Amino acid sequence: MFGQRNARSTLDHINLGFFSHAVLKELTEFDVEKPPRRPGSHPSLLHAIKSVSALPGMSDEPKKLGDARGCAFRRYEEYCALRRVFEKNLEGLSDSEHLLSTLRKITTHKDETNRHEFIKKATAFFTALAEEAVSGAQMSEEAALGSSRFSS
Repeated sequence: MFGQRNARSTLDHINLGFFSHAVLKELTEFDVEKPPRRPGSHPSLLHAIKSVSALPGMSDEPKKLGDARGCAFRRYEEYCALRRVFEKNLEGLSDSEHLLSTLRKITTHKDETNRHEFIKKATAFFTALAEEAVSGAQMSEEAALGSSRFSS
């Protein structure tokens, strides 16, 4: 059972890494587009907005982890990785509210003059999240390898 839990944890971290890289790719595209594509043409950024909106504490109705189907950060390991990145307070993004506001400003095109700054903040955040995902996957694998030595 311990090995299955570590395998699940590793997969959660890998999925989070893929998600983070997809968002980073779209942030890069957003930063170089002149003029930017129409709103809604960046599915990973929209998925990030939906996922952050679904986090506990983001609305008046009580939510728990795992309630929002199809969202990132549904699993405990993903949520913990997200919390660790928030604790770093990169570019002032210390909680889901600030991250959500930044992502919305990027995708709605309402503040074109500061768009590059918002993209820079989100890029720093999702780079750290990708790094956290890789680190978490490595730790899960090391734990799985360690536990397999004792189960033989």
